[in-house]
Amino acid sequence: NGVGLLASFEDEFNFALDTFEESDTPQLMRHVSVATGKAAFEFIKKLADKAQTHIKNLKIDVYEIENTVFGKNITVSGLLCGCDIVSQLKGKTLGDELLISKSTLRSGEDVLLDNMHVGDIAKALNIKVTPNENDGEAFLYALLGLDVPEYCDDLQNPYELSDI
Repeated sequence: NGVGLLASFEDEFNFALDTFEESDTPQLMRHVSVATGKAAFEFIKKLADKAQTHIKNLKIDVYEIENTVFGKNITVSGLLCGCDIVSQLKGKTLGDELLISKSTLRSGEDVLLDNMHVGDIAKALNIKVTPNENDGEAFLYALLGLDVPEYCDDLQNPYELSDI
């Protein structure tokens, strides 16, 4: 139902943030953006604000993407389409990287429901796009631009412009 998922995600995020040492990233100067659906926007924004408060020189912009393909009453990230992400973020200063939920992708693929590849989004917005697993610790690492711990190796799959 999503409630347990959000609670678990927040617990994982908080644990990782509480154990994070700023000395782990002494030269961190990072601006990252997150695209999410309306249903998770406030939740993701709350976590982003917490990370920015805890870690200096970290700027996070969270964008609520309205689903125009399936209708604005569809508010979950898992049904977002690439065309909506591109059209609503085009021209915005997104920083170093754009994070999207891995739930926006078809299972086992790098394609969203509208047949747009993650690489197409990266090219259209001229930014690295990283699908992030529904894991709070992996989300924090992605926000920081750090390698995901070994036990989370398969959680992330970034798409660089050079891959296109």
